[in-house]
Amino acid sequence: MSLPLSEIENMEKQIDLWEKESISERGSVAKNLKTKLSETKEKLDKLVSLYLDGDIERDTYLQRKDLLLRQKAKFEESFKDFGQQRKNWVEPLRSFVLSLREAVILEKGENYFAWKEFFQKIGSNPILKDKTLSCNWGELWEFTASAVGGKGFEKIDSAILAPAKSLRFLNSDNVSFGGVILAFARTFFERNADEAGRNN
Repeated sequence: MSLPLSEIENMEKQIDLWEKESISERGSVAKNLKTKLSETKEKLDKLVSLYLDGDIERDTYLQRKDLLLRQKAKFEESFKDFGQQRKNWVEPLRSFVLSLREAVILEKGENYFAWKEFFQKIGSNPILKDKTLSCNWGELWEFTASAVGGKGFEKIDSAILAPAKSLRFLNSDNVSFGGVILAFARTFFERNADEAGRNN
């Protein structure tokens, strides 16, 4: 099920590019949140000054103060949530590609104990039923095996894979299997990161 090392190296380069883009995007979002938070704090300070100087009535002051405090709390919460998004899709994707590299290295040897540890690490779930051993590799590894082996691609039932099947891009000479696997894995990890963010 292994890919050529050159494919894995290209995958690692692409992840580095995506990570740089992600950092740049996060930086601009963080800057925007900080600006909005700062502006809201300034408005609160001006509002307090106006009230203390007697330029606005108490009811007006309380209404505007309540509105600004809610905005401030919203921006602070967004900024806090944004800081926790570092646990995003890039690191799990990088770990997955490192596992692909490890599979290439293991394939060249006969260290069965190392294979056992590898399978445990990637989360395979062996089942012994009717004297037959079968493994549940999970959606990501099933796709990888199908893409590399070229067999059973059509049989995988996946919400992520559905649009890819309709494009029939696996028959193209211009698309590498590593690129296809990486695109699928990115979508897989982005979806998982989004779901984790909604559950928190």
